[in-house]
This record gives sequence, structure tokens and C-alpha cells, in this order.
Amino acid sequence: MSIGTHHERTEEEQTLNYNDCFDLLSNHRRRYTLHYLRQNGGQAELGELAEQVAAWENGIDIERISYDQRKRVYTSLQQVHLPQMDELGIVAFDEREGVATRTQTATRTQAATRTLPAPPQRRPRCCVTATWC
Repeated sequence: MSIGTHHERTEEEQTLNYNDCFDLLSNHRRRYTLHYLRQNGGQAELGELAEQVAAWENGIDIERISYDQRKRVYTSLQQVHLPQMDELGIVAFDEREGVATRTQTATRTQAATRTLPAPPQRRPRCCVTATWC
């Protein structure tokens, strides 16, 4: 439901069913996006969002993320995650302007995301498996 095709959603459309809610929350980039929007006034430019998500993913400060780390997150948010979230009505994603805005549906589903831990500022890496703990 990008800005070009935006329509007023009914109250029923503003509530996610369980499957959509769990699908939405199954990906850490979508969870991080919801957290970032909730903590930063409900709106973010794609570039700033990608930087913060990349920093959280890599357990580093924003200033230390590489071009490649930022680009990977930027591309997946732009091409996959934000359009999916827009389709579910969780965010309004203006592809032309590169801006994501939290919607009323996101507010209504906030109880489900409130129980999730906030993204850590730094995440430890497991030494042996090179995966997140």
C-alpha cells in the first residue's frame, strides 16, 4: 500500500491476523524497523533506518558500519521488508521519497511487539560458530 495507492483502511484491516503478525515478527530487520519507528517519532528516512539496523545487526556503532553492511540492509529494506510491511498496513512506505511511517495498524499491534526485547546496542558473537548467540 505505497503512498501512490494508499486508501483508508477499515478497523478490521487495521488489525493483523495471527499468521501475518508472526510472519512480520519472524524477521529481525522488520522487528528492528518497528522498534526504530516506535522510538523515533514514527517516521524515518530509509537511509537512517538502514544505518541503525546495520549497526544493530553487526553489534557496532553507526559510525563504524561499512558501506557494504549499510548497502545490504538498505537494499533488503527497500525491496523486501518495507514493501511487505506496507502491504500489511504496518507502515506507509513512500518509495519515491524513501520514507517509512508507522501506521495505526502498527499501534494496534504494538502489544505483540512490546514483549520483544529491544535491539541491543552491541551483540556478542559466538566465537566458535560465528553466529549470533
